[in-house]
Amino acid sequence: METNVRKSKEYKICCIFAKCVLLFIFCFLLSPVYASDTIENNAEKQAQEESENKENSGNLLLKIVFWPFEALLQPLAEVMIYPFSEPLRYAFQNGVVEKAVDLITFGENKNIFIYPVMNLKPGTSTMLGFMYRHSFLLFPNDYFVLSGELYANSDTYYSVRYSQKRLFDGNTYVSLQHKGNFNRDGNIRLLGSDDAYYLPDTTLRFDLIVAHPLPFPNTSVDFSTGINMRYFGLPEMREDWVEFEDINKLEERGLYQDFKIFPQSLTVVFDNTESPYVPSSGFRIQGRASYNFVTDYSNLPSDDWDFFTSEKNHDYWSLEFLFQTYFYLGKDSKQYLLSKKEAREKRKEYADFSLNHLARLWNPSKLNSLLLERRVLALQYRYLRYFEMEKGGMPAISFPRLNDRFPLRGYENTWAALAITGLSLEYRWPIDYYIDGVLFSECAVFADEKGDFQWDNFKHSWGMGIRVRRPDMYFFRFQLGFHGFHGIHLVMTIAPEFQ
Repeated sequence: METNVRKSKEYKICCIFAKCVLLFIFCFLLSPVYASDTIENNAEKQAQEESENKENSGNLLLKIVFWPFEALLQPLAEVMIYPFSEPLRYAFQNGVVEKAVDLITFGENKNIFIYPVMNLKPGTSTMLGFMYRHSFLLFPNDYFVLSGELYANSDTYYSVRYSQKRLFDGNTYVSLQHKGNFNRDGNIRLLGSDDAYYLPDTTLRFDLIVAHPLPFPNTSVDFSTGINMRYFGLPEMREDWVEFEDINKLEERGLYQDFKIFPQSLTVVFDNTESPYVPSSGFRIQGRASYNFVTDYSNLPSDDWDFFTSEKNHDYWSLEFLFQTYFYLGKDSKQYLLSKKEAREKRKEYADFSLNHLARLWNPSKLNSLLLERRVLALQYRYLRYFEMEKGGMPAISFPRLNDRFPLRGYENTWAALAITGLSLEYRWPIDYYIDGVLFSECAVFADEKGDFQWDNFKHSWGMGIRVRRPDMYFFRFQLGFHGFHGIHLVMTIAPEFQ
């Protein structure tokens, strides 16, 4: 009995000993693995700590660098932009843009638009007016436009246009237009110069335009005819009359006299742009030849002006070449126009004027998308040349001018010449559903009295602004043009940039 008990105890001791040996061997074999994991964990922990230390030191450095901006400039900037930011936030958050469009839209089919227009230029150029647009007025595919303007000096301007897009064979476009301008502050300029004199001007114009597609893709031809009745008078102030030494330069050019012009034009156009007012690709080429019949000058201001004669041929003709092309920038977005949902998201960004937002916006990693995504480059070249049938007989009021409609938006109605050529470059981006932002740079050169281009007559302007439009309708544009760093010209008009 004792022998069995003793053997049992010895057996248990051997088992315990064997288990200890196996456990020792197992631990010995696994110890490199655990040691390796420990080393790796320690290394990772150490690297993380070093990274955090570097990040903290970097953040500390950034905080030190940006402290003046956050502590001083940001509060100052917020105070300065508060009068603008808060109205913008309110407008964006409450859908003022959409409500404004709904406010000016009428009709069961939303085919009527009535909205105000204004121009806050200094002096007598300040203007207040209205615009009335009505599609499907009498027939399908017709369009009626009526506008009126009242200036600070009581001058008035109005325009009426009725168009039918699909007459006769369904492809013929016909437009009737009438314009009236009563301008006491009109001016006349000497050829090849910027010398201007007041010329009170009353203009009544009637035009008929007929266009039809040619048997080539995206190509059409149009013919226009009309009558342009010009009535002039003497300026109210004697000091505003043309100086005596310049009278001989203008005596055969209709100074202070009445006459009529009968313009006849033939135009060929190739246009494969996808939208008339928001093009993002394609190009447009236009060539135009015009002949203008001019009646004899009549109704001299008084007998004191009887030395004026009208013996020359006053007719003239002109050539115009126009090239426009558009380049779409961007790969992520297939279309230029913003959807209404995208426009709402954009408004939230525009309403944030904080420096933190601006820092995020100008993050170098986002510059590519910011500058090159969903953008359009618009390029225009224009050449204009007038020819007199008899030298010195063309009316001075008919000289083409270098101005904001050429376009050269840094200048206003200046430099009369027989020939002008120029190049315009625009950078456009969608700000809202109906609004584009615009940056532009333009250059032009005009000819001297002989019709030769001179480097001394080279002009340049640049600027920025907005354009309000739909794909099928242009509302207006508000832009600031500069020449050099001293001249500024405000442009607010219902006419598109490239005409």
